[in-house]
Amino acid sequence: NQHAALEIQRVGRGFLGRTVARNCLVIYLSATMIQTHSRMYLAKVKLNELSSRYYCAIVEVQRNIRGALGRRLAFRKLMTLVEQEHLNNIKERERLEMEIGVWCLTK
Repeated sequence: NQHAALEIQRVGRGFLGRTVARNCLVIYLSATMIQTHSRMYLAKVKLNELSSRYYCAIVEVQRNIRGALGRRLAFRKLMTLVEQEHLNNIKERERLEMEIGVWCLTK
């Protein structure tokens, strides 16, 4: 009778030990899962921040390049106009010199 009682206690303690161990394992796995998801969330936030900064940097570089190209084009157009005006001034000067020369010859 006493042997049966000891056997029941042994089996009960084993069951309780396994139950506690199972609960500890569930808690450990849950904590690990929470940490994993927290790290994934923080990594996604960091990735989104870096992606946003990268996109802004790309836009800034494009803006600078387009600005430089626009200034270069405007400078070329301005130089073309200046060159045309210079040629017009030369022609006008030659015309006036010819006119003055003709007047000098006719006087």
